[in-house]
Amino acid sequence: MIKGEFFDISIICSLIEWIHKKEHVRNLILKIYKVIQVKMENKRTRVFVSAEANYKIKGQVSPPVTVLVREVSRFGLRFVTADVLEKDTVLELFLKLTNISDPIYVVGKVLWQRVVLSKFLRDTCIKFSTLEASHEGWLINYISQLSESKGVSRKHMRCSLITDVLFSCTKNNTQGKCVSGDIGVEGMRLLLLEKMEIDTELLLSFAFNDKSSTISILGKVVWYREGSSKMAGIKFINIAEENRKKITGYITKNFVS
Repeated sequence: MIKGEFFDISIICSLIEWIHKKEHVRNLILKIYKVIQVKMENKRTRVFVSAEANYKIKGQVSPPVTVLVREVSRFGLRFVTADVLEKDTVLELFLKLTNISDPIYVVGKVLWQRVVLSKFLRDTCIKFSTLEASHEGWLINYISQLSESKGVSRKHMRCSLITDVLFSCTKNNTQGKCVSGDIGVEGMRLLLLEKMEIDTELLLSFAFNDKSSTISILGKVVWYREGSSKMAGIKFINIAEENRKKITGYITKNFVS
């Protein structure tokens, strides 16, 4: 038994010595190791994004549901929906990402759902089960670019932010409550319970997820979309420098995890 152990160790030592002497073999092994390391990093990296996806339950003929994607990785994604989805439900998804012209088609399974803030929204985690090789390449490249902040202007970065928002209409002082979907330095997306007219000016009040401080910002509705959910795009008006720094800090901290 001991002989066998010594014999195995001697073979390993001889192999290591041979590799050390063969520079080209050593360099090849290092290259392979680096490639594997990069691929593993890309698989582990999750990025907080502001994107949309259309999904439907596989095998059903119902119209697709449009949802806001919170984060994405090589293995799956998270989105916010009003629908209740059972665990292990299989979904077909078309993921629409910035700077990628064609939607990425994936099939995934529901891992879990959690109620977030407002009772009508559910944070939903999906694990990919089918992803074409070409689409996988696009997705890995997209994640790599965002994680390194390449080709993306800090001014135009948008980051997922799910938090309660209080709003007051400046014209008639109508007040209400909704949930934010994402935020950038120039504006934010709102998930609404009721219709919102374009050009409506609103005084918005919200806090980031850590509840550190409340931000009050004046904004204007620049687009409104209604389908499976009601969404509105808000452009900030005359944002104070202090609030701009807080938003930029939040995006920088949460963009990649």
